[in-house]
Amino acid sequence: MLVFTSLAAAACGAGSDAVFLAEVTDSAGVRIATNGPVSAAPASLQLDAEPYLMLGGLRQDLRLEFQGTSPWNSAVVLSDGRLVASNGTHVKFLGPDGALERIVGQEGDGPGEFRQIHGLCPLAGDSVVVWDGRVRRVTILGPHGAIVRSFPTTYHVIRDVCFADGALLVQGGRIPDLDPPRARFYTLSSTGALLDSLPVLPVASSVQVPRQVTYAVHREELYVADARHPEVRIYDRAGRLVRIVRTRDTPEVMTPEELHNANPWEGEMAAGSRSGGAVRPAAFGVTRPPHHRMLVDPEGRIWLLLDIVLRTDHRNLLGPADGVWAVFAPDGQLLARLPVDTGEGPWKQIVDLRTGRPLVASRDMMGARVLAFHDVLGLPPGAR
Repeated sequence: MLVFTSLAAAACGAGSDAVFLAEVTDSAGVRIATNGPVSAAPASLQLDAEPYLMLGGLRQDLRLEFQGTSPWNSAVVLSDGRLVASNGTHVKFLGPDGALERIVGQEGDGPGEFRQIHGLCPLAGDSVVVWDGRVRRVTILGPHGAIVRSFPTTYHVIRDVCFADGALLVQGGRIPDLDPPRARFYTLSSTGALLDSLPVLPVASSVQVPRQVTYAVHREELYVADARHPEVRIYDRAGRLVRIVRTRDTPEVMTPEELHNANPWEGEMAAGSRSGGAVRPAAFGVTRPPHHRMLVDPEGRIWLLLDIVLRTDHRNLLGPADGVWAVFAPDGQLLARLPVDTGEGPWKQIVDLRTGRPLVASRDMMGARVLAFHDVLGLPPGAR
């Protein structure tokens, strides 16, 4: 076992008095970067107030608006700068300036129709994978929207996660009697052929409080962030664990109110009956998830969403508002934090980083869905 430390002070920005050291351990071919608590990193990053490009909102041309009922709106950029955006039951092809070029699809079960689009992935040659999670169907669109192929699958496709050769990450059946729950994972080609079997990986659970497991691909590596542990595990294409990025954050016990907001039914059980029963103390032992979501940008930087505003209105399909993101360099060094102001303004959430610019989903003051590409101020280069 080889243990050494790596200096990341320069990555924290000029003028910073803090020196951040990550202990790096090389054990059995697995490189482990262990950082101090995330709270020690400066909140030195911020989103540019003016978006680079904004899609949606209230428009005279209703075709440019987004459905308010779909929680999975997303947008990807093609090699020539054009955009492809998902909108529940159809896909919009847009120019680099956001001008509408073509709409593909409508609600239905036939060829070129969709019930609920959950994810998009751009492929080489500017083809686009569209995953309809409602009917478990994969559709490949050409660079200008023509349907190349479409096929059903019994596997659950992990949305927005594609390898460079177009292979999709898919989840098979859960392994029975495992706690925490785990499932088998595979790669599926863009023609529907099963390729490789990956290691058994953790999956999300909602016992007492939801703990998400998020997955991302950068180059030929698979990133897995299990919200039961303050770490991210990175696997190579063959499924071999090659790196771990973690922090020394101590899990915090959730209060009964937090439990109720996170999961009303379980929260009632943990906190006690609201109708006169004894209220159990917070020491009931349920800890706050160390993170809630992970994204990986084109430079290989890891972004972990740490703190969120837990909404009590569970009819809100948009989910929680953003709080603080922790950003790690490709080598695992903790760089800085990015607070996203929730305040009293419209809901907003960073939903994608695959273009290099955070894609922020929000609602305007009239409640219309907006997708906006922002620059990040203060972010250092992330070369490997």
